[in-house]
Amino acid sequence: MAVVETRSLLRDCISQLLLKYSGVSVKRCVTIGELLLDGPDHRPDLIILGAANKSRQEALDEISILRESDFTCRLIILTDSCDPSFVADALRLGAQGIVTTSSSADVAVEAFRLVMAGGTFIPTEGLAATSRPLHMNGKTQGQLTAREEQIITLLRCGKPNKQIARELGLSEGTVKVHLHNIMKKCGVANRTQIIALPSLPKFHS
Repeated sequence: MAVVETRSLLRDCISQLLLKYSGVSVKRCVTIGELLLDGPDHRPDLIILGAANKSRQEALDEISILRESDFTCRLIILTDSCDPSFVADALRLGAQGIVTTSSSADVAVEAFRLVMAGGTFIPTEGLAATSRPLHMNGKTQGQLTAREEQIITLLRCGKPNKQIARELGLSEGTVKVHLHNIMKKCGVANRTQIIALPSLPKFHS
């Protein structure tokens, strides 16, 4: 695991949380350049990338650099605020989690666990990005129903089909049908691409 953060106190605190949770070694870096010096045999399973004291574009550029450098590990962005447009762009570029510095230690640890388990963690305020229309090639692909929007919200919280079905009082098969319809409307091929969409179609009233 690795923590990339310019502020030493925050870097050390996050590293200690990771050590307490995982019991594995944590590489502490001030810049992503330090990570890029490591060979492919030393890639971390999880990177916590600090973006709180960087411009929006600088943070997005660093996400792109990591992905273009063949870093296929799980990636969490640590930020002071949770701007929906930044969340959408970060997910589109390959982040799997957004954690704010105002989060409690317990919430942060749960976010780390969820992302490491293959889920996606987005704070509630970051889900506002799902309320805007999706435009592809200048044209909206389809309209989501209220139920489909509920499923997407839970999906973006990293919940599996079984848990989504339980929370909405549906069968798991029905959830799969809804996901199929969502993918068709949004022009994507899988649930990961749904999560990474910059915005989503508004539902019928």
